Amino acid sequence: MRRLVLLLLPLLVAGTACQARATVAVDVREDGSGTVAVTVRLDPEATSRLGDPATALATADLVDAGWKVPAPATRAGAVTLRAVRPFGSPDELAAVLDEVGGKDGVFRGTSLSVGESFASTTYDFRTTVRLTGSLEQLSDPELATVLGNLPLGRTAEELAAEGADVAGAARLTLEVTLPGADPATWTRSASSGAPSTVVATASSRVWTWWAVAVAGLGLVLVVSGVVVGLRSRRPAPAASPPRVGGSN
Repeated sequence: MRRLVLLLLPLLVAGTACQARATVAVDVREDGSGTVAVTVRLDPEATSRLGDPATALATADLVDAGWKVPAPATRAGAVTLRAVRPFGSPDELAAVLDEVGGKDGVFRGTSLSVGESFASTTYDFRTTVRLTGSLEQLSDPELATVLGNLPLGRTAEELAAEGADVAGAARLTLEVTLPGADPATWTRSASSGAPSTVVATASSRVWTWWAVAVAGLGLVLVVSGVVVGLRSRRPAPAASPPRVGGSN
């Protein structure tokens, strides 16, 4: 889970009594490629504990892995951290979400399928979001070693005192935008103290309008041909009988 941890590390350092919101946004393009953007928002209290984001954040591994990490944005005392990673095909999306949530971690069984027909393209997304309810899920052995062999850099007693089991301390939102559809979102607490699982699915259909137009034109031509054929097969009107005799 190393990638997502690098963005959530400020939360672990600043203290779980503060509030943090993490959003994982999947944006799919019509060709099945797209981007995954991870955004973490820290409230003013967490930001004050963090210090200067430019020096407190370790993002070198993210950049080396292909993520784009803009400079942190600060507004009204709060800070927003963002990292964006492109994926080139539906099959690559699962690997990128594994970078975010860890292999067999937060996101499991991720799939994105793109199906094409004559007049439309369908998109189907599916993943299972599994949260343990403990912020320790956002750590890993390497990070725990750096933090003194403590997953969050604090003892269990310290975490309890700081409100690590408060449901509002940290929330994770998954947002998926498929072509032709509004974003679909799922939000769960990462600090509720209880496991949480949700199966996130989204589907959409994009019509190929030129194909629809061609099909409509073809239908018009067929109907026109039937009408013309019926008219050509209509029997001719009977001739009037000859008049017999003449007028005086």
